[in-house]
Amino acid sequence: MKVGNMFHRVMRALLQQYGIDASSAEATGHEVYIMTVEDDIDIHFIGSQAGYLNIVCAVSELDRDIDKQTLYTLLASNSFNRVHPVLVIGLDKDTHSVVLSTRQPLAELNSADSFKLVEAFIEEATSLRAWLADRSQKKLRKPDAKNLIPDNIHPLLNFNRKNSIIQE
Repeated sequence: MKVGNMFHRVMRALLQQYGIDASSAEATGHEVYIMTVEDDIDIHFIGSQAGYLNIVCAVSELDRDIDKQTLYTLLASNSFNRVHPVLVIGLDKDTHSVVLSTRQPLAELNSADSFKLVEAFIEEATSLRAWLADRSQKKLRKPDAKNLIPDNIHPLLNFNRKNSIIQE
């Protein structure tokens, strides 16, 4: 089976679980699907890399004067761990947007696994957006002693990793 066909097959099965008819999408020749979910988050499913499903979304624009603790926490969330799927947080330098992405081999995806992957991705994206909004709101409030002390256990570092597809 051609790689492009595999991408469209996985996407048809996935979108069918969401009640979306994508049966004619393959005929367009495009290798990108966009699904808008909660809080107007656009999830991009990209099949142009041979053998892989790439999922990416712009989560939220960062304030230009973001505090170091928030940046540190975002960077630390990319530390190695054994949780699957691997979700990577990055920054689009042109738009100053926090970007969430993951990549999964198409050969490892059946309809149930692709649905779990996307659900975990959506939950991560919405949680990350809420966390960033909360950090932004805290910055707007008058600082007090509690806000000046770094969090001991930051919610982002344990960020919804309970949705791991691979059970240990």
